[in-house]
Amino acid sequence: MRKRILDSHLSSHSTASVRIGSGISILILGLVLISSISWSGCSSDDDEQRLFERKAFQEPSGITRTNSSGAIQSEDSEDWRVSPFYAGLVQVDPAYPNPTFATDQVNIHVTVNSIDVIRGLLVGVYDPAYGVRVIWSLYENPLPVGLEVIQLNTMQFGRFNTIESARGLHRVILFDGNENVLSYGDILVE
Repeated sequence: MRKRILDSHLSSHSTASVRIGSGISILILGLVLISSISWSGCSSDDDEQRLFERKAFQEPSGITRTNSSGAIQSEDSEDWRVSPFYAGLVQVDPAYPNPTFATDQVNIHVTVNSIDVIRGLLVGVYDPAYGVRVIWSLYENPLPVGLEVIQLNTMQFGRFNTIESARGLHRVILFDGNENVLSYGDILVE
């Protein structure tokens, strides 16, 4: 409708106005092309994020071994990577200690490197049979730049919050407040 109004307005003026109208058409065409290129780039980023999220919702397999001070002893290349949405904006250090005991506490360090990046932070334990149970949350909006230390009670990893149900290999997933996967890793409770 707007184009018709613009075209009828331009046709009632001199040829100079028509040239301006043609210039506007070329400008609009250029914007459409740039938009389509931008959208295809976003689609690729979205695809990478969705693939990352599909991997997050798989059964746990292997761990990044860490000692009680967080030093990495052996690394699982799938654990504690940062999602494509947050690459370069956030850093996630592997959970420690790992493996751990059901009566211990596990720590995860999340460092926010940029202003106004993450709106809320959730930690969930994924169980293929029952889905995700959120065991820790921070609804600060946005998270401030700097270090956020997440301290988790390992008994919460089990479905029944008992020592017996906490034992085993668990997939722990970090989400932003919009439930986009930020990172994930596996923790072994002995």
